[in-house]
Amino acid sequence: MKGKLEVGQDIVLQKMTTDADTPYNFGSGHLHRFYSTASLTTLMLDAGAELVDPQLTEGHISVSTMIQVYHEEPTVIGETVTVQATVLEIDEYRILLGLKAWDEVGPIGRGINERHIVSIDSLIASAEKRVGVQGA
Repeated sequence: MKGKLEVGQDIVLQKMTTDADTPYNFGSGHLHRFYSTASLTTLMLDAGAELVDPQLTEGHISVSTMIQVYHEEPTVIGETVTVQATVLEIDEYRILLGLKAWDEVGPIGRGINERHIVSIDSLIASAEKRVGVQGA
């Protein structure tokens, strides 16, 4: 790591919800007015990457290997959703993040995200080997 990622370090991201964030756009029936779990999960993953990746040396990224999300309250489209990702554990190349989410009314969700630090070149080589592609 080029920077110093520490337990307790955090980041906060905010997003004004739009029609593109509804469950309807993810194949979940007729729910046009509410913020989807898929959108909440994406914002949580974005927060994790934005917290960890700037601390890494060139040629490395963090990848999510596990995420657990509890979406506990509905958010009406048009409200702002805020997500906080906090470093809970660092174990060499493994980082565990705590996740909290709230909207303008109050808490809406929580979770955890496990991320691993990997070499971009190694990740690409592994993926290419897996599908039998060379130098793509």
